[in-house]
Amino acid sequence: MINMLYRNSKMRIFYSLLLFTTLLVIVKSQNGLSPCGEGSAIWNSDYSGWTDGRGLCGLPTPPSGVVVAGVNRNYFTMTSGSGLCGTCFKLTGPAGSVIAQAVDVCDATALCTQTDHAHFILSPADYNVISGNSTATLYNVGYQMITCPNEGDITVTPKPDGSGSYSYYFSLTLSGFSVPIKSVEVTVGGTSGAYQQLKYQSSLWVFNKNSIAFTFPGKVRVTSQTGQQIVYSMTNGAAKMIPNFDQAPLYADCGTPVAPQYIYQDSLAQGWTDASWDFVEKNYNDNSAASGSNIAIGLSAYGGLKIQSLTSFSTANLATLEFSAKANVSNSQILIFLHKGANFNVTVGTEWANYNVTLASLSAAATETAIAFQNFQGSSLLLMVDNIKWGYSSNVSTSTSTSGTGLVTMPPVTKPPSTTASGSATTTSVVTTASTTAQVTTTRGPSGTTAGGDGSSVSDSENTGGDKHVDSSSSTKLTISTITLLLISIILF
Repeated sequence: MINMLYRNSKMRIFYSLLLFTTLLVIVKSQNGLSPCGEGSAIWNSDYSGWTDGRGLCGLPTPPSGVVVAGVNRNYFTMTSGSGLCGTCFKLTGPAGSVIAQAVDVCDATALCTQTDHAHFILSPADYNVISGNSTATLYNVGYQMITCPNEGDITVTPKPDGSGSYSYYFSLTLSGFSVPIKSVEVTVGGTSGAYQQLKYQSSLWVFNKNSIAFTFPGKVRVTSQTGQQIVYSMTNGAAKMIPNFDQAPLYADCGTPVAPQYIYQDSLAQGWTDASWDFVEKNYNDNSAASGSNIAIGLSAYGGLKIQSLTSFSTANLATLEFSAKANVSNSQILIFLHKGANFNVTVGTEWANYNVTLASLSAAATETAIAFQNFQGSSLLLMVDNIKWGYSSNVSTSTSTSGTGLVTMPPVTKPPSTTASGSATTTSVVTTASTTAQVTTTRGPSGTTAGGDGSSVSDSENTGGDKHVDSSSSTKLTISTITLLLISIILF
């Protein structure tokens, strides 16, 4: 019997390691923390060869598979505490996706200083992954905040004042967190004392008091932007490893982003430019429409109105091309096409009418770069076009929340700001690792949206109150699942 049980020991070890590896992959998967957003992105060579401590956040280099990104100041400082420092995003363009960690603020160009939408800066190589080797600005980048794929615990490194004392001044540096930090607090007067909030300044969480002294041992409470809390004892000035946040998904994965709906509505949308040919006059601010502006272009025979995207756009979730048009010649024959060799003919009259052309009839490729309206009359005409937009397919993801409200997402490039409804549900657990045991309180609900200062010192969030105590016999999903699967594998194999 013993020989039968153990003769396949190598196979049992193999399957045990396989199950354990599979579990780690599941645990370290990137969970959605925000709704799907659409923003812009560009490249900058300053983000190539990133090294530890660079940028506003001063963080270590991200783990393998994660690139670095700068974020426009307004979006960066919409989140209280440390802002977006350390936040991971899944950025998706027409050519692919990257996981990028926010490490810096950009404020040197118009896209960095605008307050309408999220804007990201990547290294040239990382930008090529999402843009398809284009060097032009992308205006339809899909983005979603996700948990960072950090493999280990959070590292907390204390630093005393110049004299080596921790009484009235010291700082804490946190790195390796999977969810961005909202606040860090310490107790004064021992582990049972009141919590005092540390201020985030230039990558440091700073305790700076004149009349309130900190003494060892004390408690440290770290709160994530999603409301989870880790509490541990700080007994001396040595660096300490504390368990990472165990954040469940708040939103489903966003998938491929859709192109912004409007191409022209009173004016050309960002990311589009005119590339018309064989015309005698052209006005993108004509007033022939019933309201607002429209495009009016005098076309020679076989001339065309061409609207060019600065970068390629995905057609995966696009169903139709919709627009309004009229001409000065009745029954004008207009060819609509996205690329040469695949066109669709429409007849345009002398009164405004709405047109709806399926992308299937235009033989749309996976990615396209332009839209053209060609005069196919054989003689000149005046063509007027308005409200050019895409009709989306029914399978466009709306990123339904799986729990609570999640983190803040800026509105898309072409849409006005919107507010998010609030709500919360609280659960508690205890995270246990080989190095330490720390209490975690998970609150599913909205994060603060207090605007920060100049980016180097974001405003403090409110104190969240006292500890929430839980049964110390609880354990994490990681610990239970690991032990259970290993035991099962040993028994079975």
